[in-house]
Amino acid sequence: MDDLLIEKALVLTLDPSRRIIPDGSVSIRNGKIVAVGKAEDIAASRSARKVIPGHGKLVLPGFINAHVHTLEQLERGMADEIDIFPWVFKRTLPYEAALTPEEIYTASLLCCAEMIRTGTTTLAEVGAHPLYYGATAQAVTDAGMRAIIGKHGMDSPSAPVPAVLFETTEQCLDRTRELIKRWHGTSGGRIRGSAVVTTLRAGTKELFQKSKRLADEFGVVLQIHMNPGNGGFTEQMVKLHGASHVKYLDLIGALGSNVLLVHMSYPTTDEEVELMGLRDAKACHCPGAALHGGYGVTLAKIPELVEAGVGVALGTDGAPSGNFNDMVRTMYLAAGIHKDVRKAPSIMPPETVLEMATLHGARALLWEDEIGSIEIGKRADIAIFDTRRPEWVPLLNPVSNLVYAACGDSCDTVIIDGKLVMEKRKILTFDEGALIDRATTLALSIMERAGLDAPSKWPVVS
Repeated sequence: MDDLLIEKALVLTLDPSRRIIPDGSVSIRNGKIVAVGKAEDIAASRSARKVIPGHGKLVLPGFINAHVHTLEQLERGMADEIDIFPWVFKRTLPYEAALTPEEIYTASLLCCAEMIRTGTTTLAEVGAHPLYYGATAQAVTDAGMRAIIGKHGMDSPSAPVPAVLFETTEQCLDRTRELIKRWHGTSGGRIRGSAVVTTLRAGTKELFQKSKRLADEFGVVLQIHMNPGNGGFTEQMVKLHGASHVKYLDLIGALGSNVLLVHMSYPTTDEEVELMGLRDAKACHCPGAALHGGYGVTLAKIPELVEAGVGVALGTDGAPSGNFNDMVRTMYLAAGIHKDVRKAPSIMPPETVLEMATLHGARALLWEDEIGSIEIGKRADIAIFDTRRPEWVPLLNPVSNLVYAACGDSCDTVIIDGKLVMEKRKILTFDEGALIDRATTLALSIMERAGLDAPSKWPVVS
């Protein structure tokens, strides 16, 4: 007998044939998908301990948020209308330096709550605290999510980093190794470790090279923030190293199939697009953060990277930059902004961006053999959306409705690794109300301790 059966729903499989199955069912046992097909065929051969009625529901693979900063969740509103340098060095890094393990755990769990509520089942954490990364890993574990966890990697003395976040090259490598050994493969395989060099400016050549070797050694992802597009980053790179970002990484041996380059908002050259395809390097597009920060992302060659066969995933970034962790809204932006600047409504269709949020996310995180689609043998990471809502009607093309008309709020149920994590809009793995109360109190304490505020431009009546 199977554990769960989703019965008589509209199923988007994202399998190699991209089958859409009206009146379809999905059966789950021991965390894996064991059957998917027409409901009448599944009913004839399978039974389950728990049946989830699928009438009026859309079933699809859970979204993969390939770039998020969970510990920034209590910093929302701190990066509005601010250039990237003062935001990072005068707000975000001082905020992160002030955090305690309890605050990191609470922020990370709150971030998970927002993602679960909007259909995300897997995340890539790129900026866990270098000393307290265990608090983030524990929060993700307790939430029931799937994740790769990487801590900040900043060893360049040229970057004005708070002392508690700065590491020597060897400290960074040793702690990364410790993180991977402690957390990689835990929670039944739901949690994996990762190497990180936070930015090209904050990492030395030695850190890049040795982090790549470390990632190769353990078979994990190396995550790197690339040029967001503003602030003169490209000009600085060419002046310092004689090459722009992707080419520099390739020249020093830090580019490869396990490297995930985040943002890519600057105007990548045709040579770099070709180079990424040649090395099978992956990219993560974060349109919400780019639009909020004025990165110039509409000029980025994201469609060209996709066309070249590069694995381009989607991410939301952090709460102060992207502001929301709703991958449905992220898909809408990814589909729309490149159409506008190129005056080409046919590019970045909804099918492409849904693949970016699922299949390509799995590929970018080196997890494509287990997640990203609804196929027999894959892990049961599934999001169920309620289509009995005005924005879903009429349901002529479910992919179009999902990307162009819906939002993550219509997600009804989430299954991760075969377990119900949210059912009928109620999160089952932790007390969401108590978490929100605790997070509200802690956020005010953090801002006061770090000497930060987010003043309103309009008068607040006391």
